[in-house]
Amino acid sequence: MRACGIPRGQAEHNGKAIGDIVGEISEWTFKHWHVYLSAIVVHKVTGYPGGGFFGLTEIPNKFRRASARWTEKLLTADEKAFIDGCQQQVFEWASRSDVSLAITVPKGKKVAATG
Repeated sequence: MRACGIPRGQAEHNGKAIGDIVGEISEWTFKHWHVYLSAIVVHKVTGYPGGGFFGLTEIPNKFRRASARWTEKLLTADEKAFIDGCQQQVFEWASRSDVSLAITVPKGKKVAATG
């Protein structure tokens, strides 16, 4: 975020903040692949996404948070278990999908083989 000059949370000025950006990405990946990609965008200290994660459109109602609570970093055991499951789904999806490569490689560029 610092390297790109992107603020945390939601934008309060021109442009978008990291919370807006990863939220939109997660909404899109859930719609297309049923994974919350933002589940793996975590705080360095907690290892979990911020409270804004629980404002995503398709989050089950029992985990949904009002926008006033999106800045809360403390998570319940149930919320942590839900996120753990979401993270596992992302990694399983990525391990069987070539889509992640297609998203990150600009058209016309070649990717060197690894491994």
